[in-house]
Amino acid sequence: MSSDQRRQIISERFASGELPTYVQARIFSGRGTGHTCDCCGGVIDAREIEYEIELPDGRTVASHIACWLEWAALSQSSADDPSAAEWLHRGQKRP
Repeated sequence: MSSDQRRQIISERFASGELPTYVQARIFSGRGTGHTCDCCGGVIDAREIEYEIELPDGRTVASHIACWLEWAALSQSSADDPSAAEWLHRGQKRP
């Protein structure tokens, strides 16, 4: 999948609300386990790194690293607070 295709799919899922605005979350990573990426819909196989993002509402999102970065960037661009860039990129709580 090209980066433009990935960006388009994630943008559509973000706009529809399937992917919430990325906020404070716990993130775990490891070898792919065959889960479907909740961002792009592709399979995260054992040759890839799988991110599991635990959202504050209890949901867990599985994602490729490239997809998570795109999702975080979309969330950042939609954030009202321009200082969100650094904490959002690092996946940390806002001070």
